[in-house]
Amino acid sequence: MSWRSVYDHSGGVLPMDAIPTTSFRMKNPTAILLALTFLLTGPALADEPVQAQAAEPDPQPIRVIDKKAVLTTVEDVKGDAKAEETKEDAADAADAAEEKSPDDADDASEQEQPSEADLRKKMRELELELQAARNKFQEKANEQRDKVKNNALEALEDIKLAKNPTRKQCEEYVAELRKACAGRRSFSSSDPATKKLKELPAEHYDLLVTEMANNTSLRYYANYAMRDMDPEQLRERFVKSIDQNPNNIGIIVMHGWVEDVRPTIIEHISAADGSVSPAWFQAAVELDEPKLYPKLHEIATQSRYASQFINMLEMLPDYDLAHTVEVCWKRAREGKLSVSYSTFAAKAASYGNVDALGALIDTLRTSSSYMSHSSSYNMRRTNVLRYIDYRGSNTDIQQWYKTNKDKLVFDRLRQRFIVPEDF
Repeated sequence: MSWRSVYDHSGGVLPMDAIPTTSFRMKNPTAILLALTFLLTGPALADEPVQAQAAEPDPQPIRVIDKKAVLTTVEDVKGDAKAEETKEDAADAADAAEEKSPDDADDASEQEQPSEADLRKKMRELELELQAARNKFQEKANEQRDKVKNNALEALEDIKLAKNPTRKQCEEYVAELRKACAGRRSFSSSDPATKKLKELPAEHYDLLVTEMANNTSLRYYANYAMRDMDPEQLRERFVKSIDQNPNNIGIIVMHGWVEDVRPTIIEHISAADGSVSPAWFQAAVELDEPKLYPKLHEIATQSRYASQFINMLEMLPDYDLAHTVEVCWKRAREGKLSVSYSTFAAKAASYGNVDALGALIDTLRTSSSYMSHSSSYNMRRTNVLRYIDYRGSNTDIQQWYKTNKDKLVFDRLRQRFIVPEDF
């Protein structure tokens, strides 16, 4: 269709709905825009000259075109064209997505996330960096240690003990060695510091005792230096120094000199406020002084060393240990004693406490049903069976205790809880 054909040659204009706009809208929006422009500007843009109409007798009046309506139509055409282009673009994108292979999608995903091999490689690199940092730190630590050691050795070489030294000279000698050994972490019987201490005359070895008691930098070297000496040469000095150096009580006990310091031990235990060191408690037990029994009971039932103290008290034939164990067990159940509840239950059960046996049996509820491997054994079950003759599964043992709890009697000779009617 030519642009001219939209005009009626009689001088009129075809109605707008006569224009076949559908084909233009769908196929060539530009063409219909030009056609509409032609309608607005008149036949001057036509491809054929228009003949004058003046000779005709009754010319028909030219109807005026509503420009606003035409412009609205133009905008509608533009919108339809844009929408059509958008649909075509979406269709093209969908076709492109369908044509894209799954491998391409996998490749894109692989590019976004590192592979397991890459992660392992990165982890290995980080481990190597960390190890290198550790090695570097260790090298610096070793250098610092060697520096301290060398400085100490040089300082030790410069320390000399005078011949036939006086007491004051010996004290100054030990003080210089103590200063030179500060920070050292190497101890042995052949260490230069040990050899230096051995140069002290025997009558001044109490200085070494003091170093050990005060936990100074010389304490280990002093211990090595005194090993070759006859303890009896130092007995008097240790005994005399116990008041000034109570930490030496361990040496008194080790060499069996408790009787030499009996008054001091009695005084120390009697004045205790409910807690003493294990070495002092052991000294009092070995002294076996009946008038100290009440104080030993008081200390044992309040100390975090209750289990160890009870073991020590077992050597006293006339001591009422069952009473001490009973009180300790009660305080442990109430949370007033700093001991393991389950651990102390075994100790209490060994003295005939039925409730303690029940506590041991109660631990079987949380015991594993299967052994993890052939070399393992069930300690909880062992702790129970050592005190009863009954045998069965963990559940059977719990039921046996529940049934016979009120009838159980403790056979102290056999160390077993029994049901009298079974015998």
